[in-house]
Amino acid sequence: MTKQKMKEVFEKAKSRFETCKWYQKGQIPDSNDCECAFTAILRYCPDPDEVSLFFTKVNKIPKMGYCFGIPAWNDSTERTKDDVLKAFDKAIEACGVEG
Repeated sequence: MTKQKMKEVFEKAKSRFETCKWYQKGQIPDSNDCECAFTAILRYCPDPDEVSLFFTKVNKIPKMGYCFGIPAWNDSTERTKDDVLKAFDKAIEACGVEG
């Protein structure tokens, strides 16, 4: 996948994440208007391995569990929605493409 395509995935995922309720492990989403960091990416990238790996490398997320560690990172008790939004910004910037 090109960096431009990855950037588009991150931008769309961030936009969706900004307007939705954020959920973490142990919470049961009460509607389709809930996302975690990984489900927001998955919504726009049905084969998310390369995109997820890039996201974890850029944000120095330890690989633990499944999906390159993004769900475990999202579910950490100290994590905030703002942290996730900043991680999307960092990934967008790291793609290094204009537009």
